[in-house]
Amino acid sequence: MRDYGSQVMGPADLMVYHPRLRCLIALDLKVAQFRPEYVSDLQHRLEGLPGENPPAGILLCVEQTAEFARLLIPTGDSETAARYALELPRTSQLRRWLSMQRAMARERSLR
Repeated sequence: MRDYGSQVMGPADLMVYHPRLRCLIALDLKVAQFRPEYVSDLQHRLEGLPGENPPAGILLCVEQTAEFARLLIPTGDSETAARYALELPRTSQLRRWLSMQRAMARERSLR
């Protein structure tokens, strides 16, 4: 896969193509407390990505005591936004997944 992220504001941690949505999904991982500028940085990077359909982004922030997840989908067209919302995981699902991953990592470190 071509690294589209390096052509704009810096690379996302992971860039994948979603075949049903026919768009790029940028996944940004932060091991830090959530900061609002993380959302605006990811939105800015999404603006420069090529593709048949508008790209989407997933921002995941994890720190020692909390996790934060944010899904960024195109909002210009309500039909497109609805399609993306059906295909991509909900924010609550992402938070649960982060919480489980953090618990498993904590358990491994205690062994």
